[in-house]
Amino acid sequence: MKSLSVFILFLFSYSIFAKDCAPKAGDFFVGCEGEGCKILRYKKAVKGIRIYEKPDLSSKEVDRLARCEKFHSFTPMLLTRRVGHGTLKVDKFMDPTLKEKPGKKFEYIQELGEDFFKVCIDNKVYEVDLSEVSTDLKNKNESWIKIKTPRGIEGYARGNRPFYMGVYNFDTTLLCPEDRVSKSGEIRVSEVELTNLEKRSQAIFLKDSPSRWTGEYYHLEDKKCFTVLRKGAFLYKKNKKKCSKKLLNRI
Repeated sequence: MKSLSVFILFLFSYSIFAKDCAPKAGDFFVGCEGEGCKILRYKKAVKGIRIYEKPDLSSKEVDRLARCEKFHSFTPMLLTRRVGHGTLKVDKFMDPTLKEKPGKKFEYIQELGEDFFKVCIDNKVYEVDLSEVSTDLKNKNESWIKIKTPRGIEGYARGNRPFYMGVYNFDTTLLCPEDRVSKSGEIRVSEVELTNLEKRSQAIFLKDSPSRWTGEYYHLEDKKCFTVLRKGAFLYKKNKKKCSKKLLNRI
């Protein structure tokens, strides 16, 4: 009789504390999806954005951030709007502690970027590489940012794009003018922007060395020459009145 009571107590405890780690519709949790999405590089809005009382576009609008307006606390979050998130069909497990058979499907919790996902297996969260799975993804999480405005108002902003974070760091045109242009008039640029100019044949470069972007280039559409220089960790460009003879010989 005692052993039966213990067994019943065990079942009762399990039913209370056991919880499936895969989120359901309406779940709201801290996190974000995509490469570098947790990296906040700039505490100003890069575009105007509405702030809502709840993570719901139909809720009350409590404030707005204008482009280039500073904000305070900032927390990327995910809201599960639909039932499930699609599934990951696992063909191979790299984690030796997992004993599941290949081919079994699991709900994915979060897309991390770079083909990595978080999945729920036996009420535990594991990270898997897309090279290990064949995908059948039908739903996505809804991205929100929990934020505090300069007026001390807390609320929720929809999506990541109004903020300069993660991969958006590569596009310096999103920066506010006061932060993009130096006191001496140089304009901040990134290696990605310069690479795109070269790959798209939009500019002709004369670099100080093949592995560096410092030097000068001629922009074909604008018909202007620019000097590229480095100041600390950042690259800047400056308009040149005349191109060098070496660069002119390449045009």
